Amino acid sequence: MNPETEKYHQNIFQFELTKLKEKDYISAEHYEITLSAHQLYYQDLEELKQVQVKAAKAAEEIRQMPVQQAKKPAKKKLSLEEVRERNISWLLNVGVILLLIGGLFVATSNWDTMSNFMKSASIAVVSLLFYCFAFISGKVLKIERTSFAFIVLGSLFLPIFILSIGWFELLGPYLSFYGEGRYILGAAGSLLVVPVYSIFAQKLGSRLFVWFAYIALSAGAGYTLAALKLENDSFFLGFMIFNALLSAAYHRLKKQASLKLFSGELIYFAQINLVISTLLMLLFFNSHVLYSVNIMITAAVYLSMVYVTGRKEFHFVFSLLIVYGAYQLIENTILNSAGPVLFALVGIGFLFVPRVMDKHYSWDKVF
Repeated sequence: MNPETEKYHQNIFQFELTKLKEKDYISAEHYEITLSAHQLYYQDLEELKQVQVKAAKAAEEIRQMPVQQAKKPAKKKLSLEEVRERNISWLLNVGVILLLIGGLFVATSNWDTMSNFMKSASIAVVSLLFYCFAFISGKVLKIERTSFAFIVLGSLFLPIFILSIGWFELLGPYLSFYGEGRYILGAAGSLLVVPVYSIFAQKLGSRLFVWFAYIALSAGAGYTLAALKLENDSFFLGFMIFNALLSAAYHRLKKQASLKLFSGELIYFAQINLVISTLLMLLFFNSHVLYSVNIMITAAVYLSMVYVTGRKEFHFVFSLLIVYGAYQLIENTILNSAGPVLFALVGIGFLFVPRVMDKHYSWDKVF
């Protein structure tokens, strides 16, 4: 529609609107409102046309601009020094596996020509020797990957050294591999290497050593519970408390920027540790009552994992474990006579769960 036609239509509308007001078909207030809306409509229409004209001009300018072909990034070629370092690293990785197998054999074999103390001391010397090689490779030769491989190798010999102490009964028959205090030795050895691995993880910024530290910590917790000579149910109850402590530790670590490396890996380790311990708990138990308590505590830990991982899908496992734990408790106790009522109360209980949770994950909708 050309401008003259638009102007003609505007005049007709205003003329007709004026007649309606003069004949008292509409009030003066309605007349002013309608007239203002009519004028505003044409003003907006004019602005829209101007915007479309500018957009068309910009599109035309962009279309006429020469199109440059995207340059493919050139594949980086390794220097001779980098190739040599890579090959050395691969060889060292293979050597790590072979030497670990050899170290394990050395720690448990019968040496007729050496005393038990000398056998364990020789393994400790091997570990120290690898640390010396790591220092020379990193500080003198400036080969970082080789230095890191030697540090890994020396660190993995530490558990073998502790194993040899128990195997050769250097601390007496009680704290030996087959002695009654073998779990105490395992707990002490595991907890002793945790700070060593943690220091290397912090110094080298290595995720591998973070996992070494977490695995040693978990092993230490398991050996400590085993040293208490608990039944299966009590053992897994203690391990679930340990998993809950890992979740609580994450909320403390994530607030410290210096421990970001540890908190980032703790998310994955806590999940793996919880899943493995849950599977073992479901397979091995003695008392149905304690078994049901363990299951419900595990359910609570899974719900807490929502706040650790940020994934609310863990509430499915929480719900299943609560129902299974309630079944084990009701069916194997005197509560069985009121089973239907109690199962109904369990279902009703899910409706009250959101009352004690925050509103961040829309728990009302979930449950």
